[in-house]
Amino acid sequence: AFGSLVSVGTFVGGIISFSIINLISRKWTLIISLLGVVACLFTFPLSKNIVLLFGNRILVGIFQVSHFIN
Repeated sequence: AFGSLVSVGTFVGGIISFSIINLISRKWTLIISLLGVVACLFTFPLSKNIVLLFGNRILVGIFQVSHFIN
């Protein structure tokens, strides 16, 4: 279940991304998503809280969506 959380985040991010991409330019969408992915992947090994780890994996999936769209 833990490994599939990135896919859940990608699914949720795919639904959200259509409205965000129309509001913000593609350049800023990529910059924000790259910063989000870096922050999530940097904090992942530092955390020992299981809820934060699950949320972190879902957020990584959400931030990865803009790379597929752009």
